[in-house]
Amino acid sequence: MTQIYDLDAMGFSTRARLCFNYYKIVNLSDLLRKSPKELLSMKNIGKKSLRGIINVLSSYGFSLRNDTDKLSISIKSNPVKSTWYKLKENLP
Repeated sequence: MTQIYDLDAMGFSTRARLCFNYYKIVNLSDLLRKSPKELLSMKNIGKKSLRGIINVLSSYGFSLRNDTDKLSISIKSNPVKSTWYKLKENLP
């Protein structure tokens, strides 16, 4: 059974919750898609607020997305061959 987490009840600071509302971060999955860099770029979220958000998330066993989690696509001379090698590397 999947547990649903309410951002308002998770213990985030008032400043963080107001920012979530302003930037339309309405559920946990919206927040977990953000990286620390993205949160810091939001108005009224500084290092202290970010630390608080990370602490609350970690107390529930969650973490923000890393900047390296973005899908990176390299373009080579033969994109089909490049894609095949990437797929081949990920095969068991």
